[in-house]
Amino acid sequence: MAPMARCNVADAWVGAHLAINRGSAFLRVFFLYVISALMCRFGWDIYTSR
Repeated sequence: MAPMARCNVADAWVGAHLAINRGSAFLRVFFLYVISALMCRFGWDIYTSR
């Protein structure tokens, strides 16, 4: 099995267990954190590329 496929399966397993064990409130906060971090990174990339 390719490494990318293994990581995809592991991510799905971890995500499902987090959703079941911690609930949707935790996932909403986690999702907002990840999206905010990505927005900051892309903003920084645009700011420093000029």
